[in-house]
Amino acid sequence: MPLAMPTHGRTGRLWAFGGRLADEDNHVAINIEGNRRRARVCQGALPDIHSRHAFLARPNNNKAFLAGDISLTLNGVSVYYVVMTFEGRSRAQTGSRHPAREHAGRAVGKTGRAQSVHADVFLFKYTKYPKCGEGIHAFHDGARTVRGMAVGIAGLTCNSLSRLYGETKFWQNDPKLLPYRNVPALTRDNGYAGKLGSASAGAMADYIVVNNVCEAASGAVSIETAIKHAESRAKRYYR
Repeated sequence: MPLAMPTHGRTGRLWAFGGRLADEDNHVAINIEGNRRRARVCQGALPDIHSRHAFLARPNNNKAFLAGDISLTLNGVSVYYVVMTFEGRSRAQTGSRHPAREHAGRAVGKTGRAQSVHADVFLFKYTKYPKCGEGIHAFHDGARTVRGMAVGIAGLTCNSLSRLYGETKFWQNDPKLLPYRNVPALTRDNGYAGKLGSASAGAMADYIVVNNVCEAASGAVSIETAIKHAESRAKRYYR
């Protein structure tokens, strides 16, 4: 049965093969062999990707999975959350509708560690209300909030401090949720291996890596052309 290629997992695929958009000196570095290896693997997987769900976002892939159109998707716990919400937790846990439904962490690639993306929260110096911002951060990082959010959204997103609360009953009550507990410790920011800033933010918002993977994997253009397109676009931000 086909698989789906959700948009949010493509940066991790880039890193898994030693690729990156920018290097440690914040210079554009997408034109390297690691990116070509990743593109060749994606091209090889293309015959197994469902034609209607090759490059769709999370909700579309969830629907395709639950409809039985695809058998594998990189959507985190969101599919399971949908089933628990609309079918009930007991039915979701037993997998009565989809008996093969299982969850696992991402495979470790050439870099030797699983690759996931984390989102950063900043408090800028020019804010008019620094104490308010600090209070919000403290609230979100508090044990009660972290645990409550984890329960409420079934671990879909995890605070980076979740490792401090990893032994809470929430993670132990349902073995299908356990793979998501350690995700924060395996993440990198979108600017890796460069610095976070306006360049990395602009490149992320412009979907440079996502479009690069789509172009190369779909065969719309050659791998070399896709890399040159991405390199040219990235240099608009990294100067």
